[in-house]
Amino acid sequence: MAVTDTALEWWDRLCTQAGLELRTGRNKPGRDADLEDALRMHLVTEWSPTPRKGDIRLRDLLRTDAKASAPQVTVSHFLETVRTHLRDFACMLADILDTQACAQTHRGADTLRLALRLQDDTVALHTRAQLQEQMDAVRQALDTRIAPADPRTLAAWINEIGGRLIGVLTLPLWKARHVLYPVWTGTRLLRAAREHADRFHFHTQGDTLPFTPGGKRLATYEYDGEQFDIWIELRSALLRGQGKRKRGRYPDFRVVRATLNGNHNDATRFVLECQHRHECDSANAIRAIGDYTQACPDTDILLVYPRPAIAVDMIARAFASRADHFRIITHATAGRERQHPALHDSIRDILFNGARNKAVPSPAFTAIETPPPLPTAAPQVPNALRQDLAATVLLEWTDALQDVDLRLVLINDGKNPQTVAYDHTGSLAEAPYAQLMQDVVTGPGQEVIEISRWGDASYLISVRNFSQTGALSTATVACRIRIQGGTTWVLKPSHPRDYEWTVGTITVVGDEIHMAPYAGETVLSS
Repeated sequence: MAVTDTALEWWDRLCTQAGLELRTGRNKPGRDADLEDALRMHLVTEWSPTPRKGDIRLRDLLRTDAKASAPQVTVSHFLETVRTHLRDFACMLADILDTQACAQTHRGADTLRLALRLQDDTVALHTRAQLQEQMDAVRQALDTRIAPADPRTLAAWINEIGGRLIGVLTLPLWKARHVLYPVWTGTRLLRAAREHADRFHFHTQGDTLPFTPGGKRLATYEYDGEQFDIWIELRSALLRGQGKRKRGRYPDFRVVRATLNGNHNDATRFVLECQHRHECDSANAIRAIGDYTQACPDTDILLVYPRPAIAVDMIARAFASRADHFRIITHATAGRERQHPALHDSIRDILFNGARNKAVPSPAFTAIETPPPLPTAAPQVPNALRQDLAATVLLEWTDALQDVDLRLVLINDGKNPQTVAYDHTGSLAEAPYAQLMQDVVTGPGQEVIEISRWGDASYLISVRNFSQTGALSTATVACRIRIQGGTTWVLKPSHPRDYEWTVGTITVVGDEIHMAPYAGETVLSS
């Protein structure tokens, strides 16, 4: 692969070799217009190239910068920015994979396939291994080292990361990410039900969990003595007065109270509707919500947007009389949900009374913009290790750094390694019995991985400087490892690292637990 000299040439290469669809035949935003918009906004706000009045497209902006006497957008910075904007996609895939794994465990199936609708409305069946293969390609792109300072190795790095990015942008799941967005919101509904219901189980069709159209039941749960079913695209019965429509609408997901008469409209407890297209049609959203409120008068409705929505006020005014039963969440993405779980919390508050015994206010109208990560650290870890935990790993960093990621890799002989990190947060209740409690993306900050029980494995602890601001050094970062019944280790890097710091390894053999710092690391206490 030849090395090109400008960010403009690399953007053209991504467009042609990955087949990016920026505009449709009618000059409307295409499938990948959201990526172009995000990159352009990042350039304008972070690197501040001076756009001309006509520079409304990313290519125009990059061309203007390339012609400048002192271009501000280097190839390495441009490719790093593209990589950063893949993080939400990685988090979305990880959440979908987690749901598939949970369903497979609950059903006791050897291989459970996931039925997904792709961009062209065809249905594809994916095993976990097939989904994991695409997920691994995304992780490889995200985990590639940052751009080296040595110009002699920079060209090779550009070719490596550029090739990996092209590989990700050609993945079938990347091309289908917009139609996968409602699937992701459905996994958040299923997770909230698993966490807060009294009893929960999945429904499969043979060896398949069907996230496809046609009114399919995904799960059943019990709460406060009642039984509820979670359906995907279950169509409402058509009522008189709904215009010229011949069939009722179907929301993306519906929670229906179990009844004997089979009237889904009257029994609907909750409707989850997604507006996932690049140009969100507020008029269509108003019509759809109007139909749901008419057909299901007692239901709570949650409308979810993956981007900031400019028509929230108009939609809110249209349903002012239903304010107690209608919420909107904007800018809800998998990455933001890890920071501020607005979607999960809204579902919890609506369906499970705020996770039982928690007072939940009833505001006049709730329109939630999922905020960017707050510049605060994760909750402080208590000095005493909880009795139900085997260990905790606490990472702390100063405001000299921004997005720093704590990672734990479980290595078992003969088994695939399991990673606990921002894109695969793990679980304390099931394998790997370790969980990242919060992904913090600003400094100063903390991240904590809790381990509920040990397996016969090696636990490799590492830290990555994802935002590439500052260096991982003795003055900026520290890792504290507490082991139940053992010692507490406090470690710092022995010398500055730009990207990755390998902290050490916990080795478990039977009842013996050994902590070994990486060779040469600074041990402050043990």
